[in-house]
Amino acid sequence: MNKFFRQIITVLVVIINLPTTTQASFHLWDISEIYSNADGTVQYIELETTFANQGLLSGHSISANSDGNIVTYNITTDVSSDTADKKLLLATAALSAQPGGVTPDYVLPDQFFNPNATSINIDFAGVDTVTFTAGNLPTEPFLAIDHNLNAVLNSPTNFAGDVGALSDLIYLGDFEQCELAYPDLDGDQYGDMNDFGTAMCTLQVDYVYNNLDCNDFDLNINPNASDDPDDNRVDSNCDGIDGDIDKAIFASTTGSSQGLGTMTDPIDTLNNAITLAILNNKPHVYAATGIFNEMVVLADGISLYGGYEQSNAWYRNMTLTGILSNGVIADQRVGVNGENITSATTIDFFEILTTNASIPGASNYGLRCINCDGLTISNNTITSGDASNGATGQPGQTGSNGINGNTGTNGCQGTNCGFGGAERSSPIGEFGGRGGDGGYDSGSGQNGSFGSGGATVGFGASGSSCFGGGNNGSPGGAGASGSDGSAGDDATGFTIINDFWVGNTGDTGTNGTNGKGGSGGGGGGGGDNAGGVCNSDKGGGGGSGGSGGGGGTGGLGGQAGGSTFSIFLVNSINAILQNNQLAVGLAGIGGNGGLGGNGGSGSSGGPGGAGNDDAGAGGAGGTGGEGGVGGDGGKGADGIALTIFIW
Repeated sequence: MNKFFRQIITVLVVIINLPTTTQASFHLWDISEIYSNADGTVQYIELETTFANQGLLSGHSISANSDGNIVTYNITTDVSSDTADKKLLLATAALSAQPGGVTPDYVLPDQFFNPNATSINIDFAGVDTVTFTAGNLPTEPFLAIDHNLNAVLNSPTNFAGDVGALSDLIYLGDFEQCELAYPDLDGDQYGDMNDFGTAMCTLQVDYVYNNLDCNDFDLNINPNASDDPDDNRVDSNCDGIDGDIDKAIFASTTGSSQGLGTMTDPIDTLNNAITLAILNNKPHVYAATGIFNEMVVLADGISLYGGYEQSNAWYRNMTLTGILSNGVIADQRVGVNGENITSATTIDFFEILTTNASIPGASNYGLRCINCDGLTISNNTITSGDASNGATGQPGQTGSNGINGNTGTNGCQGTNCGFGGAERSSPIGEFGGRGGDGGYDSGSGQNGSFGSGGATVGFGASGSSCFGGGNNGSPGGAGASGSDGSAGDDATGFTIINDFWVGNTGDTGTNGTNGKGGSGGGGGGGGDNAGGVCNSDKGGGGGSGGSGGGGGTGGLGGQAGGSTFSIFLVNSINAILQNNQLAVGLAGIGGNGGLGGNGGSGSSGGPGGAGNDDAGAGGAGGTGGEGGVGGDGGKGADGIALTIFIW
């Protein structure tokens, strides 16, 4: 066999005898964890492999070089070949006696390496080494280092799979109690609740002994932070909701009227919740989503926050809580009402809706507050419903009718007759004039008297000689009709009465004037006495004038139409309004004025008395004038529709 061929065979032999993963071996173990307490009495070195058939450990060793001082431990026994994903634990005898300790697979001598050395090298059978310094070893007795010198929570694990955790007690000359510490990255003295914790007897910088912080990256979020519900729905005090559970009464449309107002036993209405908040000295009411059918009455210092999802642990979502009101105050529709809100009080994240007003002339207020400098209205949708139209004004009254004149008495032979009708008096002063007396013998009758309107009187007739016949008196003049009244002016504008908007009423129409009384009729002329052939006769008396009719009264003005307001504030200039969506319904139309009353009818004059024999008859009294028609009332002011009204 030549030299070249022998070399080929040698190479083949070497290749054939190289170890593989299917051959039993030991060289695929890695150092995974190294631990020592301060004095080196408790130490362990953990190995791990992902490969099978690595159990041939006998005859190999592990050594520690501490600043040149080398300690070697020789392994004399193998482990099972079933090594895939297994660990080996080499440790000092004290490990198994520690709370949380486990039994090692191989027992190392005490102080196998010096934990205070400046250079430490651990070498396992020449197949894996880790070099570190005393400074790499954690001072906390519950921490170890991994292959890359990172501090990790110790977890010594033996080949059987038993896992230790030196996390309660450790012997450092004496037993002492240690606690889990948590990182405090934001420096607020509260640890991260999402961290598993690291056991520390001596607290390290930026660690605390609690895990109550729900956001360890924000100094302003911790259990001691103030947490009023905010626009970003941040749980600032880490109690699980946006807001402060301890400061709140909880309300839900599915709650009970006997509810305690807690998250698990909410009260049923917002008004009941406000009452509970006052009784329990709590400044907040948190309302679940849904629609509360009520007019809400605010209380000073009690804030209302909507948008909470009861079925989701009272998470505050993007759905507004509804308030639907058909409530009435002084005939006005009101959704949310408040008075004397001087302390900080908020209503936030509600949809407030009022139904249409129904009483004539009623206004509609989505949210009304009087003397409310402490109020904040934020993130709400407020829609006021329609206002009502104003009522039509009442019609004027019809004037009184006149009274007929008195009849003149008939003439006769003699003087005890022929008297004019008496003056017709009138409750409204529009009297009819007296009739004139009839003439006697050959004398003329008297003229009638003027009525209240001064119409022409009836003239007395002249007397006559025997067989000639006295003349008849003339009738009195008719009284003038009254003038019609003027229409009232239509109204504009408004006033604030009892802290409500009140539109102006239309003006009342003027009254019609009274009709005038008629004048009295003249007396008839007398008949002459002629030597026994003709007797002395007296003429008939004139009738008195009829009284005038009364004027109709003016119609009353129409009522103003109601107004509609999303937000209505009086004496509340410091109230805060922010990020609200506002809408209004229709304003009411002012009512028409009432019709004027008709004038009263003028009355008839009294008839004149009949003459006797040769004497003439009296003239009739004049007719009274018709009363004037009253003026129509003016139209009431139309209402207005405003999203915000501040007075």
